[in-house]
Amino acid sequence: MRRKIVQQGAATLMVSLPSQWAKLNNLKKGNEVEVEEKGNQLHIFSTAVPEKKTVAVELNKFGPYLSRFLEAFYKSGYDEIKVTFQNPESLNEIQNCLGKEMSGLEIFDQSRNFCVLQDIEGVDRDKFDPALKRVFYLLLQMAEESLQVIKSQKYEELKPLRFLEESNNRFTAICIRSLSKLGYKKPERMHFMYFIVEKLEQVADQYKYLFDFLMQNKNLKISKQMLDLYENLSKMLRLYHELFYKFENEKAKIIDKMRTDIIQTSNKNYKSFSKEELMMIHYVMTICQMIFEMVEPTVALNF
Repeated sequence: MRRKIVQQGAATLMVSLPSQWAKLNNLKKGNEVEVEEKGNQLHIFSTAVPEKKTVAVELNKFGPYLSRFLEAFYKSGYDEIKVTFQNPESLNEIQNCLGKEMSGLEIFDQSRNFCVLQDIEGVDRDKFDPALKRVFYLLLQMAEESLQVIKSQKYEELKPLRFLEESNNRFTAICIRSLSKLGYKKPERMHFMYFIVEKLEQVADQYKYLFDFLMQNKNLKISKQMLDLYENLSKMLRLYHELFYKFENEKAKIIDKMRTDIIQTSNKNYKSFSKEELMMIHYVMTICQMIFEMVEPTVALNF
């Protein structure tokens, strides 16, 4: 949109804020905003508390997908969710959903046929970066510690690593909720950050599925060639973590080469792998591609 500049006094230039943006951010006369200069750009951030968002839902409409819908409302930034239901035992199901992935959302009021969920922690812009760092830490732990377990072929030891995926979900949900309610420090780049957070959550899913497969096939013998591929995947994830926090063109090029090497090696030698190892190849190539897909939006965040 374009806005006309108005002169007030001898040296003051003024421009009006879009009314819809001001309403969305609960800005009123007398409130303050943060203003950041970026060359020929001027970024304005709201310091006001966002307006409270509420929604009412009927449990019987969602059935077994209740947790997905509640998480969607949570990530969308709703502060209060009223859930109505016919069976009082449904309250247990709701409580189980809250304990897994929706930090700060608690049952504030309840009756035989409804409950009210409220965010008791609020959303703090300062929580985004620590939560995102935790997401990376958990992923690297899943990748690098599982490498040692797989080398030892004691697959039952993957079980505690598998549950790190639930923690990953919790922290990625915090990040997405923060983006929904408060935006990103570079507003025009927010969709790139959203993509990266979602992709990090999906990478953890793929590791979880791989761990489940290995624990169900406890007698699986893994070749050195397969171990080398898995180790290179862990190195690729570690390098992407470094790229995200300190962007360097050379690192992006190395990640591109690592992806090509993993895919070409897998395609070239697939006949030498056992059928169980081919399942591992599926997960390795999927994770490899997901890591690579995060490079482009990471470039966009840095330019």
